[in-house]
Formats: sequence, structure tokens, C-alpha cells
Amino acid sequence: MSNRKCLFLASIVLISLLVIGCVTTGKFVIDPNLPQEQTARVVFDDTLVVKELNGIKVYDEWYPGDRLRKNDVILPAGPTAMLFDIRAQVRIGNSITGIRGDDIELRFDFEPGKTYSVGFYHESMGARTFFLAQFKYGIAVWDNATEMGTPIRSWELGTAN
Repeated sequence: MSNRKCLFLASIVLISLLVIGCVTTGKFVIDPNLPQEQTARVVFDDTLVVKELNGIKVYDEWYPGDRLRKNDVILPAGPTAMLFDIRAQVRIGNSITGIRGDDIELRFDFEPGKTYSVGFYHESMGARTFFLAQFKYGIAVWDNATEMGTPIRSWELGTAN
């Protein structure tokens, strides 16, 4: 095989590996038989480890190799029960606080045809203790997957500093 062919094939393999390694979002359709007008698109951020949706275990499919990632899911619209863990870090100044929560169950009614983001949030409580800022944190639902403004629903889970 000529040097040019070897170089070309090596380039293709390298580019393929880079593209595969950069995939950080899982994409799933819960019920492919449902028409689009009966579904909602929900993007779960990478701080949430979704274990179940409406009692159906999704962890093994959504996190192959136990690799945490963002998941973009088309699911049936309507009331949805979600069971997940939180794995997040909050950085304020030079301080980093790890947040963990296990087996958190929330319910939300996703409207048909809409796109949502579900993720971890934190906000300052304004108080400082020994130069550490106090904050509250929780889970929120935003009304689209591309802009995270004011949540349409949030659940406060705790405080930290």
C-alpha cells in the first residue's frame, strides 16, 4: 500500500475517533409510534443521572459504560414521573462545592409540541460565612432547550456554602 493511501486511511480513522469521542449527548425516542403532536422534547443536562421515566428503567441505555452525559429525549407528552441522582459542582470564587443527591423523584406535566430543559440550578442567598457564599440549589424545568432564563418550575433541594 502506498504512503498516500496509508496516510489517507490513518486520517479517516483519526477523524472518526475524534468525532465519536466528542459525542456527549444521547438522543432517544421513547415511543416512535406516537405522532409528533403528542410528544415533547426534553433535554436532561449532564448533572442529572436519570434512572427511570414513568417507572421504566433507562439508566443502562442512556449512560453506556456509566458515562454521564446530556440526554435529548422525545417522550410522550403529559404527566411524567422522573427518578434521578444529582452529580453537580458549584464554583463561587475560589471555592468548589460538590452536590450529590440520590433517588430524587419529581413529576412534571410536559405539554405536547414543546421543548424543555431539565437540570440543576443554584442561586446565591446573599449571605457569606467566612468568605464563603451561601446558595440554594435544586432542579428546574425551563421552557426550551436552548435558552435557560427563568424556570417555569423548580424544586429547591437544599442549601450549602
